[in-house]
Amino acid sequence: MKDNIKIFDLDFNEFDLSPKAVSLGNFDGVHRGHQKLMKENIEISKEKNLTPSVLLFKENTKNILNGEKEYLTSLEDKIEILKNIGIECFCLLEFSDEFKNLSPYEFIEEILYKKLNTKYVIVGDNYRFGKMAKGDIKTLKKI
Repeated sequence: MKDNIKIFDLDFNEFDLSPKAVSLGNFDGVHRGHQKLMKENIEISKEKNLTPSVLLFKENTKNILNGEKEYLTSLEDKIEILKNIGIECFCLLEFSDEFKNLSPYEFIEEILYKKLNTKYVIVGDNYRFGKMAKGDIKTLKKI
């Protein structure tokens, strides 16, 4: 277990600009598929001399979007599980109206590039992002 992790609250402009490989997703439950993505992140980070990182929402997005109060894993538990896998940097963000309205391009530019200094992105096959979930893997590759 690593205790030298970094946690940044992007809503309070806490961030560092060390180059990162960033895993993106909801990660509720941190199931085997999520763990596979994290291990891929760690391998890529070692290979490319990046910090293995993850962007996490402070609250379950299903609660915000659909009013679902149940969730599988709390934020604290997610951090603990992912820390034990080998993720070193946790970037926290509120799933606010402002965030929800970012276009895919704005998300990449404002969050991934400017706040996280992302050099490599790791996502699942069905990952969607940006306003109205208009961004996908093709969008990430294109931009």
